[in-house]
Amino acid sequence: WLIFKFFNSIERTCLNEASGVVCLTHAGRYEMQNWDVTSQVKGAIRVIPCCVDTGAFRAEVDRDLRDIVREELGAGPESLIVSYLGSLGGWYLHDEMVAFFGRFAKAFPEAILLVITHDDPGMILDAASRVGIPPHMLRVRSAFRSDLPRLLSAADLGLFFIRSTYSKIASS
Repeated sequence: WLIFKFFNSIERTCLNEASGVVCLTHAGRYEMQNWDVTSQVKGAIRVIPCCVDTGAFRAEVDRDLRDIVREELGAGPESLIVSYLGSLGGWYLHDEMVAFFGRFAKAFPEAILLVITHDDPGMILDAASRVGIPPHMLRVRSAFRSDLPRLLSAADLGLFFIRSTYSKIASS
């Protein structure tokens, strides 16, 4: 608690001396505006919510490409692909996501969990083993940014669990 208070006081000093502030969420902006900072700072906080390339991740999915990617993943037409994209561990609750998928798969035995990450695939494989998810229900892939729209087009659902903490107010 003392460490938090120390760095929080430094943060407020920096804010009061700043000519402008950029944050990632409206919730983060609202939180900072409620801090003990000058009205000049409160008016100078701007939100840049996300830098995702919405042109690359469009709502329309090329059905032919989707079918090709699903075939490459070994998923049949009846398969229900649940995807997760991102880091494992830390703030990201991969054990809980895998446990959720285990329960989901009981209701939907044709489900496949597609995890796209640059992290060690063993983290997912170990978590799946602990909750009894068989390897044939898992696909763990590493991908370049340019390959993400293609891979994600195969998914039916997205899954994302993150640790709920005070600092995540400002997380995009």
